[in-house]
Amino acid sequence: MPESEHAPGVPRRADVLCIFESDGESYFGWEPAAWVRDDSASRFLHLIHTLADPDSMRQVVARAWSRGAGWVYVTHDRMPNPWDVTPVYWDALIAAVEALPVSVERPVERRTELRAWPNPTRQAIRFELPDGSNPREIEILDGSGRLIARVSPGASPTWDGHDQMGNPVPAGIYFARVRGSGTESVRLALVR
Repeated sequence: MPESEHAPGVPRRADVLCIFESDGESYFGWEPAAWVRDDSASRFLHLIHTLADPDSMRQVVARAWSRGAGWVYVTHDRMPNPWDVTPVYWDALIAAVEALPVSVERPVERRTELRAWPNPTRQAIRFELPDGSNPREIEILDGSGRLIARVSPGASPTWDGHDQMGNPVPAGIYFARVRGSGTESVRLALVR
């Protein structure tokens, strides 16, 4: 609709935009456009179907958050209409979403959290540092809090999934934190 025909009081853009709708297998290989990271998570929705078990669903929910989505819906159902039944893991889906530190009220102006993507991954994880931060390094920790690796912040900080000795780490959950900052750790899922 041309600008002159735009109705007064009607938003010029969507409140929530679905930027992904497909099966779980496709989701693990998908990356959002760079402009998504510049807007509030409350504006983006991801719809993922054909995920049979709760563990895969939890990985997708964590991945949606790390990719800047404030809204996510996951189901076990398949095409032609995967949205016609409640997921068999409904309670686990609600718990996974509620466990994320996402708020639709999160301000757009200044980003204060460390972001990681793709997450989960089978390969390298890239980081986006909080606005205005000047860290010395990003630390990678295992589930017990033991230091596994250090990542130099540089222009495009990346963890290659190896420990400090250069050995590949096993599949599992790891955490990344910006050393010397008050930001919370980011949960990383490494799938080998």
